[in-house]
Amino acid sequence: MTSRHAAWLASGTHNGRLVPDHDAATPHIEGWKVRLRRCTGDHRRDAQIIEESPQLARLSEVKQAFLFPIAGQRTRRDHCVEVAQIAKAIAEALGLDADLAWAAGLGHDCGHAPGGHAGEDALSFYMHGGFDHATWGANVTVASLGLSAECLDAIRNHSWSHDSPITAEGQLVGLADRIAYVTHDPEDAITLGLTWQTPTEAASIGETPAEWRKALIADAIDTTARAGVVSLSLGASDAVKALRAECNRTIYQRPASVAENAAMVEVVRYLMDHPAYRHEPGGP
Repeated sequence: MTSRHAAWLASGTHNGRLVPDHDAATPHIEGWKVRLRRCTGDHRRDAQIIEESPQLARLSEVKQAFLFPIAGQRTRRDHCVEVAQIAKAIAEALGLDADLAWAAGLGHDCGHAPGGHAGEDALSFYMHGGFDHATWGANVTVASLGLSAECLDAIRNHSWSHDSPITAEGQLVGLADRIAYVTHDPEDAITLGLTWQTPTEAASIGETPAEWRKALIADAIDTTARAGVVSLSLGASDAVKALRAECNRTIYQRPASVAENAAMVEVVRYLMDHPAYRHEPGGP
C-alpha cells in the first residue's frame, strides 16, 4: 500500500470502500491488488458537470489515433465517451459505482494537448519533469469544476504508468482506456484502408474489433468478480498486449503518423515560443 493510499484510508473519508489485500491475487490475472468495494456517495454530480463542460467539448478538436479525423474516425472526445461506456458497463455488472466510472471515463483525457501525445511531447520541453496529460488534466484542466476527490484521483491516475487509483471504479477507467484504444483504433485504421494484421492472440477471442471489445469486457467482468481485484485473465491480457503492439506498428509508428506528430511538435513549440503567446515576468 502506498503512502497516498494509507493517508486516504486513515482520513476516514473512504467509508470502508477499499481494503488493500495483497493475497487477493489469483493465477492468470493482471491488475491492481485492491479488494473491490463499491465507492459510496453521489457521483452523478461529477458526471453531469463533465458532460456539460467545455473541457470535454474541446476534445472534439484533439486527435485520437489520426491527426485529421475523416470518414467517422474518432476524436479524443469520442474516445473518452467510449472509455466511459466500457467502464460503466463493467462497473454496473460488478455492482460498483457506475456514475463514478462514467464521470472519470469522460474526464480522463481532458488534460490532453493539441495533437494528443505529440502535443504532450512538445510541451514537455517547457515543463520541469515533462508534461503529463493525466496529471495536468486533474490538477489544472478540470480543477475548477468542483469534482469529487475520487473522480479527480481516477483522472490523475488512469494511466498505467501512474500510481493505482484509490477506488476500484478508478481502476476500471484505466482498464477501459486500454480496452478502448486497442479495439477502436484498429477500427479506424481499417476504415482508412491501412493494412491490419490481427495478432494470433487477438484472433483467439474474436475476428473483428467489435468482437475483441465484447470479449475483453466480458473477461474483465468475469476475472475481476472471481479474483476480487480489477484484472484480466492471462489470455485476455496477452490479447491486449498483442493488439497494442500491432497498433504501434500499423498506426502510431507508421511513417505518415511519425511525420504528422513531428509537424505537430513544431507547431506547438512555435506557438509556445512566439512573443504574442509568451508570458513575461511582470506582464499581464
